[in-house]
Amino acid sequence: MHTKNYFLLFFAYFFPLAIGLNFFLRYKSNNTVTELKLYEKLYEIGYYKELFNPYQKSAILDLHPTNYFSLPKSLEARKKINNKVLTLNNNGFRFNPYNEKGNSEKRCILFLGSSAAFGVGTSSDELTIPAIINKKLGNEYSIYNLSIPSWNSRQELISLLNFLNNDQFKNCSKLDSISFTGTSDLNGIDSLKKSSFYKDINLRKDLYSATEYFPILEENADIAFKTKNNLRFNLKMVINNSIKILFGEFLKFYESNDNLENENNIKNISNKQNVLNNEYLNGQLNSFVINQKIISSIIDNLGGNHLLVLQPNLKNSKKNEFYWSRKNEVLSNLIKKEDCLNIIDLRNEFNKKQPKYKFKNELIPLSLSDAIKFELFKKDELKKHFFFDNAHLTNVGNLEVSKIIYESYLRRSTKKKCFSALIPD
Repeated sequence: MHTKNYFLLFFAYFFPLAIGLNFFLRYKSNNTVTELKLYEKLYEIGYYKELFNPYQKSAILDLHPTNYFSLPKSLEARKKINNKVLTLNNNGFRFNPYNEKGNSEKRCILFLGSSAAFGVGTSSDELTIPAIINKKLGNEYSIYNLSIPSWNSRQELISLLNFLNNDQFKNCSKLDSISFTGTSDLNGIDSLKKSSFYKDINLRKDLYSATEYFPILEENADIAFKTKNNLRFNLKMVINNSIKILFGEFLKFYESNDNLENENNIKNISNKQNVLNNEYLNGQLNSFVINQKIISSIIDNLGGNHLLVLQPNLKNSKKNEFYWSRKNEVLSNLIKKEDCLNIIDLRNEFNKKQPKYKFKNELIPLSLSDAIKFELFKKDELKKHFFFDNAHLTNVGNLEVSKIIYESYLRRSTKKKCFSALIPD
């Protein structure tokens, strides 16, 4: 009887208190930082013309028959994404206001890449890198921004092939390509480890060049199969979702400690695991190089030139990013061996020029968004910021990168042809 009373007291007092505390922590976490205050500040200083994240909806991708994932193609869906900062064209790609239509054929440039090439962090369609370069080159050129957030080098290749089947290709007298790329392939190395393919050594190579969203697709497909006529699984899903709603903030705290423990364990992995990880790392990045060589070969066979631009990233300046540095080191060793790719390596561009702030008793470069979030930003520093966040550029950063790419593009490539790209080593 005594035990029963304690049990009732638990549910009567502690259980509601825990739920209330969870919702308080959620409210606190949503209001101390973060996204809302960031975009309010960006609107206040005149950087964005919207009082919200104008790129939020562009991060939600739909399934696509050839590219795996893409921005919605329907007119109705595009209307929901379009705003004063971002506009999608009739094909569902970022609008380039300087790609003027006309009856005469033009020299076309396909601008390939992911979110940074798409222009996340930029304050208007006119200030994306492809638009700036098109404005510099003039009306004789048409630059098509075929970049989509989260796309990797394999999706860049597919988007090139898709363009060759597009009626717009008929308007091109010559066809060149520029890949502003690298970060999505580097990020994908980690995100693809969540796939069941990675757990099977024999299947791991099948992940090379897979989209980084693939584990999500795999998980959703697995859920779909399990939920079909399965009452027990559906009940389990309801319980799990309820627990997340009621105790989500406590779970986040537990997961953060668990992640810290996992990071410590990673540093102490066995030599055998290390060899396997190195094989996977080299395989993924070698696949990146092969994809770029195939793009170069296709463009070369069409009489044009391909330019590979490894995009800037502020993480390259951070001393504690050991695994990120290791990935970049492997990529550097691979591209050193290539004598047919025309490469501009901007991975460390702007890192020394980016404004530094005293953060956690250390003077470090912070992106515009981080400086605002940590309440360190001063309005007169806006024109000094090249990075919107670690992976994306501001208007200032885009203008500087565009100048570098423009000058390199005009010089044309003198590299030999990448015919060997079609036959992997």
